[in-house]
Amino acid sequence: MALQTSGAISINDIATEFGGTTPHGLSEYYGVASGIPASGTIDISDFYGASAGLTGSASTTMGVTTDNNSCTYLAEDRLGFGVTNKSDFYYPENCSPYYSGYGYFNNSSNFIQSGSTVTMFQTSKMTSYPDTGRILFWFGIEGGSGTNSGWTSIQLTGNLSNSYSTTLTFNRSNAFYFTHYRLSSNNVATIYCWAWDNNSAHTYYDADVANARYMMEYYVPGYSYSATITITINY
Repeated sequence: MALQTSGAISINDIATEFGGTTPHGLSEYYGVASGIPASGTIDISDFYGASAGLTGSASTTMGVTTDNNSCTYLAEDRLGFGVTNKSDFYYPENCSPYYSGYGYFNNSSNFIQSGSTVTMFQTSKMTSYPDTGRILFWFGIEGGSGTNSGWTSIQLTGNLSNSYSTTLTFNRSNAFYFTHYRLSSNNVATIYCWAWDNNSAHTYYDADVANARYMMEYYVPGYSYSATITITINY
């Protein structure tokens, strides 16, 4: 339920809508919703009409690069965006290149869920037995509600310089949702993830996973084409 758009509003009203830890302070709610400052001066009046729930849709753009992993036992070839220490899944503790961030994702705050930050948005192509050739499209967030909720579908639109242009749609209802404790040896972060698989034997199979990989491959420096990938999320 959104906060009122006029009249008296208090820190307790804000805490009721967005949660938090007592004693509450406005700085606790930096960037918690659209229109709320992420830093600097923040005032109670900034919260008029603010809501912990997201409605409609939102769009952003991303820059895709490879993770440049040089480990000899590399388990996956990742393309997309990842935040340092908050983006990996396979063997994260044993391979130093996996600690490094790559790519970029504009407007990562409050994009998937209110109070969340996108930490990875990528395709992973497995390079070792028994999963060689398997592809995942997946993304993860830190923060937010910590539940499988808040959005219905996400779309990737690629506009490649070779005139290939398409929009791929992935539904939350078909995704595999799980909690991933990144760097489990020292619990750096808890990441909430949604994933789709190109393996038809899995319940979260989606034929467009391979197309998402194709789209991202053409945005990696060194390929013949360039691209802009737009991401739209529907709540």
